[in-house]
Amino acid sequence: MDNDDAILQPEYPPPAIEAPYDALLDELAPPRAPKQARSRAKRTRLLDAALEVFEAHGYDGATIDAIAAKAGVSVGVFYSYFRSKRQMLLTLSHERVEQLRFNLADIDPAQMTFENLNANLLIQLQVARRFAGLRRARRELGLKDPEIARYEREQRQNLRAQVADLIMRGRKAGRFWPDLDDVAAATAILAMNAQLQEWVTELSEDEERRVAYTAAMAIARLLLADPGSLPKSAPRDDV
Repeated sequence: MDNDDAILQPEYPPPAIEAPYDALLDELAPPRAPKQARSRAKRTRLLDAALEVFEAHGYDGATIDAIAAKAGVSVGVFYSYFRSKRQMLLTLSHERVEQLRFNLADIDPAQMTFENLNANLLIQLQVARRFAGLRRARRELGLKDPEIARYEREQRQNLRAQVADLIMRGRKAGRFWPDLDDVAAATAILAMNAQLQEWVTELSEDEERRVAYTAAMAIARLLLADPGSLPKSAPRDDV
């Protein structure tokens, strides 16, 4: 270990959890894996419909009949792709987290700038609008389903470990402050991002853009060792 790695660095992050849903694997495995394009399109319509119904009615208020009707298919078609409403929620959650992990893996911290950070955050907020129903349903089910609550905790730990690793690589590349606490910084960034996603449905498009800009500025000041690379002030439409 290099000397600078010993500065303020705790004995973690814990390693990423490879299979955070061991107890749920049977439910995550769909009854039939779609192979044809038309079948995949039906499955996608069902998942999109579930997001809308969950947002409008929550997990308990959502019914399989309503999801199928919103997707324009029969209840029988629903059951050919998903065993239950719970499995559908798990599938949505798993695919959302996998997309987040894929996006994180695509970031090169040595090349991070305020501009690409701002663009990335704006995209995240725009995508978060679509998944408002998933967040509502996960919260409701997690309050009464210990397996789902455990799954959510372990997914958060996975994401934190991945972000902490990204920050560590940025420090080693000399792009980030050398004395950053990787895990604490990752936790702060993820916590802020989670709160932004809760607010996003209440923001206008202009507010969304300005919030993304402000959040990107805060994260850039936390991470980037060269403050001269930051804009001097935020854009204002009313000036």
